Amino acid sequence: MKEIELKAHVADPVAVEQAVRSFAEYCGESIKRDIYWKNPAIQAVKAGNATIGGSAPHIKTALILGASVAALALAAAVLAAVGASKEAVALIGCIAALVASGATIASALPGKKQGMPFKIRLREENGTVIVTYKHKELRDSIEINDETEFAVSDRFAFEALITDLGFTPGDRKEKRTKSFAHSRDGFEVHLELSEVEGLGWFLELEILSDSAGREIIEQAGKTLRNILARCGVPESAIETRYYTELLSLAQSANRNKPFCQEPKK
Repeated sequence: MKEIELKAHVADPVAVEQAVRSFAEYCGESIKRDIYWKNPAIQAVKAGNATIGGSAPHIKTALILGASVAALALAAAVLAAVGASKEAVALIGCIAALVASGATIASALPGKKQGMPFKIRLREENGTVIVTYKHKELRDSIEINDETEFAVSDRFAFEALITDLGFTPGDRKEKRTKSFAHSRDGFEVHLELSEVEGLGWFLELEILSDSAGREIIEQAGKTLRNILARCGVPESAIETRYYTELLSLAQSANRNKPFCQEPKK
């Protein structure tokens, strides 16, 4: 399933909510708490820092990742053979695909960022824990995500597993969201008006499609832009960076603020 979406900064959340409610169906509210897990080996390949003794860039890490993919694929096959739960098999397959994707990053073109998953997102929402990773591509400010997502029944067991596979917890995000649904131009559009802690308000618009062909992407992008305008949000407010990138920038800015003491009385 392809996820076609855009998000934009919201200056006046009250006005935008009123506009959304005028045409979209209200679906409910939730709090989404996310933790992003990273694998240092994949990070090193993505950043282009993996070397052997200062020469032959990426070879050592690529070999490690290749061996990891083979081991994970074997583990998934064994689990399937002995009748393990679909959840367990899907989990191993998910991580194998993630590591395999990381192994290809070293050969990517300089500056190419699309299609490079290197994080696993662990989300807690309404008592459910959801695991997600994405291949992200950007076309004319519209995100096209190839998303893999599934629920896990035992969060602590999952975290223990990915820790043993070399992942470590990193960025955290919390957002309070109001969700809406709307049908337009043959698409089912999901809308979220969210307050992201530390960043402010955003409007997210999403269409799910079985196809990511050029014509579908163009049609969906036009639909999303039209809905954005109907919500009273200008296209200049569209944000193409990850939330985690924005949070890192905000944290850096806060750290660099000068400390001012109140004058003594």
